[in-house]
Amino acid sequence: MASPPFGLPLGFGTFWSSVWTVVTAWPAYQLLKALYNISPLHPLHHVPGPMLAAATYLPEFYHDVYLGGRYTHAIQKMHSTYGPIVRVNPHEVHCNDMDFADEIYASGGRKRDKPMHLINGSSGGNGNTFGTADHDLHRIRRVPVAKFFSVAMISQLENEVHALANKLCDKLLAERTKAGPARQPVDVAAAYSLFTTDAISSYSFGEPFGLLDQPGWTPNFRDATLAMLKPTNLFRFFPFLLPLTNSAVLFVDYLPADMALLIRAMRITIPGHVNKTKADLDAGIRYHRPTVFGSLLESELPEAEKEPARLAFEANAIVGAGTETTSWALSVITFHLLDKPAILARLTEELQAAVPDPTKLPRWATLEALPYLGAVIQEGQRLSYGVSARSSRVATQEDLVYRGEWAKKPVEIAIPRGYAVGMSAAIAHHDEALYPDSHSFVPERWLLGGDGQTTRNRELERGLLNFSKGSRACLGKNLAMCELHLALAAVVLRVMPYMKLYETTVADVAYDHDMFIPVVKEGSKGVRVTIEHGWEKRQLIQYVCICHLPSDGVQHDLLILLFHHLIERPVIEKQRKMATVAGWNPDVDPGNRIIQPTGLPLGVITTASVMAVLTTIFTATRTHVRIVDRVFGWDDGLMVAGYVTYMGSVIVGIWANLIGIGTLDVDLNQWQFEESKKMHTAWLLVYFFPMTLVKASICVTLLRITGGSKRSLALTVWVLLAITMVSFVAAFVGTLLQCQPIEALWRPQLVLEGSAYCAPIEIFVALGYISTVCTIITDAALVLIPALVLWKAQMQFQAKLQVFTMLSVGSCASIITVVRIPYVQRYSNPADQHYYIAVVVLCSLVETGIGCVAASFPSLRRLVLRTWYGQAASSENMDINNNNIQDRNLGLITFGSKQPGPPLDHHGRFRNPTDKGINLATVTQAVKSRDRDGGDDRSGWTRLQDGDDYSSSDKGELLKQDGWGGQGIRAEYSYQVEIEPAPVERDSDGPHRR
Repeated sequence: MASPPFGLPLGFGTFWSSVWTVVTAWPAYQLLKALYNISPLHPLHHVPGPMLAAATYLPEFYHDVYLGGRYTHAIQKMHSTYGPIVRVNPHEVHCNDMDFADEIYASGGRKRDKPMHLINGSSGGNGNTFGTADHDLHRIRRVPVAKFFSVAMISQLENEVHALANKLCDKLLAERTKAGPARQPVDVAAAYSLFTTDAISSYSFGEPFGLLDQPGWTPNFRDATLAMLKPTNLFRFFPFLLPLTNSAVLFVDYLPADMALLIRAMRITIPGHVNKTKADLDAGIRYHRPTVFGSLLESELPEAEKEPARLAFEANAIVGAGTETTSWALSVITFHLLDKPAILARLTEELQAAVPDPTKLPRWATLEALPYLGAVIQEGQRLSYGVSARSSRVATQEDLVYRGEWAKKPVEIAIPRGYAVGMSAAIAHHDEALYPDSHSFVPERWLLGGDGQTTRNRELERGLLNFSKGSRACLGKNLAMCELHLALAAVVLRVMPYMKLYETTVADVAYDHDMFIPVVKEGSKGVRVTIEHGWEKRQLIQYVCICHLPSDGVQHDLLILLFHHLIERPVIEKQRKMATVAGWNPDVDPGNRIIQPTGLPLGVITTASVMAVLTTIFTATRTHVRIVDRVFGWDDGLMVAGYVTYMGSVIVGIWANLIGIGTLDVDLNQWQFEESKKMHTAWLLVYFFPMTLVKASICVTLLRITGGSKRSLALTVWVLLAITMVSFVAAFVGTLLQCQPIEALWRPQLVLEGSAYCAPIEIFVALGYISTVCTIITDAALVLIPALVLWKAQMQFQAKLQVFTMLSVGSCASIITVVRIPYVQRYSNPADQHYYIAVVVLCSLVETGIGCVAASFPSLRRLVLRTWYGQAASSENMDINNNNIQDRNLGLITFGSKQPGPPLDHHGRFRNPTDKGINLATVTQAVKSRDRDGGDDRSGWTRLQDGDDYSSSDKGELLKQDGWGGQGIRAEYSYQVEIEPAPVERDSDGPHRR
């Protein structure tokens, strides 16, 4: 039989052939599948749309993953070109005609499944009602949850929402009493997030999370939810990555406060509620106040559906769906009311007539009957969308037929059963036929009845998709409407007389892209308001304009225009200029220097200190062992250099966190703002060195292990080393050249003054992503290579597993790299950048520290064994093998495979079967004992199933047939990969390895 290429062990070439076959066959298979998708054989071939979208998922991947949630915009353009029905991917159709909505979102006995492609990117699994694909299983799961969110149940628990609405107003009004640095604009989206989170948790679990009781507006669920939703579009295409999110609970103590709050709630608090409720019910304890867990556990669900783990998924979905969609609707409404004083005045007048005491709101049913309040809420829901991502259904028992009109011609398109068809609220809510001037906030469109306009226009409601439709419509619609009416009425009457917008425009509420829920443009600081002491000039002018001039008079428009240009616009422009120049707080004591570390900075400093101690211990041990054994090599030199520079990055990182990194801008003075950013820039430049040197050391170690004759593996390692070096040069040079002079990195006002120039920040962010991707690729490859080395090694499986684990343990650093990815984007957003980049520092230091520890662990193992068994463990008569001490007189023979120095004498000894492969192999013969027949001393020997027969093996010297009854290698002739080079000894014949 011909030998495999590059001197690989027999059978290894076959493996590479299989890999090569898969690599070449996969593109061919995808090409054939794409051709089928656009051929007349495909059931959707007749549906109009772009050919590339019909052939592959690449357009969707490009717009939603690469561009970031922008496929909805692309679909809208498809409709303008191809008509009301378009094919958006090989297995899905999109519709923008609301007349077809009742067919897509059918109810009753007409079954509709959900496509798994969209579930993968939205629900986090199939364990909750929202993420259930199958129609029948969804119906079973939905019934008990729907009862809990019925109108009757909400009426029983409505008082809790009343109390929380008043608590929200009290907290907002308390801003009037603040002064100095504590007096800051309030992001109303964060404020409403606290309210909706406490409302859904109180209603569902019997007690709120208590977010409204905390001193400030953070932490909250909003920023954390947006961060968690960022990879949802990626999960849609790579659902196997979704379990990685479970690892977030391991780092909860080191995450930003808002992210930690969300993770604790989802992974710890809510499952704890489930287990407690189940234990109470099992013990016979019943509560007068119903909870969602109690309702589900006492329902007629099958027992398998009542498992605590599944109920926790259900509760998480309820909390997730009941917080950010409602809070964003309230934020959009608040902006438009403050931006359009005429609408606010009319709504205030209606509410004042119906609510004598704003602190004692009437029942939800009473507020729901107010026509203008209802119109304002409907218009707010239309422009906030609820869920902006497309929502599709799969008809499993019938073909759907669309009949409509396009370009004044009739259109009839059949959609076969088994294929998804859906709609998008972000498209449907801007149907100009239903909603003229659809991007404007016009509550009057929802009212009829002549000049009075007091009757609701029910016809327009059919065009809303914010709660979806049909048998899978949103379960929490009733609770959301209750929250909207109560919270908006309370805020309008109690807070809005003192509230005004702060540096907020319509762009801060306009839909830009979606991450399942709508997201505004990058860089937006949200809907920010200030709460003043009383009626100031702005409110007074608006009040005069609204209440004392005709609503249709020219004077009204002129006064509003005059006020905007002469008073409001110059102030806003000046504030924006100051915000661009200075990110610090001028009210903070300019003499402050060191910041008492708490929260995130404390976590960074503590973790960095721990990693510094660990890397010192492990790297020192490795260096000591290699020097003592006289095998100190290039990989050891690179690791020492990496350790030295790593300690430098730890010191700089700790100092940066002591003077401002990890702290919100509102708590920084100018010196802290600039000096900490300078230290962070220095940290970046220093950190690039240990990151590269440690990875290079690991690559050189793998080159030693794979051996010079394994050309394919050696070439792979060299490629990885090249990738590491190129990413280092790109990141290092890119940071140095980002701004000229570099001082502008921490003094952005220089750019505004014209004395400095900075390249677009997107370039720096792109370099960060490139460096991260290179890290993930090299980490993955450094796991794969040991597996390939051990693929056909003549070793017991347990020994293989031990060696592989030791070589690839450093790959857990990839998890840290994944956690870091969302925060790289923060470099493009100046708002609280100091706070969020502390997470980058934390993850980076942990990542490189793990690399140092993992690469040095084998040396620690050798040192511990030597110390444990005494100096004899390294003497001529003893050796360490698989954590046991074996006497060499029992048959221990060691070979070096192509080691430097004089050739070894193999005469009279077993030939090393891995001379062409493993760098150093140890052949160990077990303690012999006679078998019961006394004729052979092979007791305790087993056969290693290496796949070679005697006729084709090059191990003939080992495969003696007489009396053995078969071929193959007998254990314990096993081969152990030595991660540590064998020690070098000197005698009269010169240096040689033990």
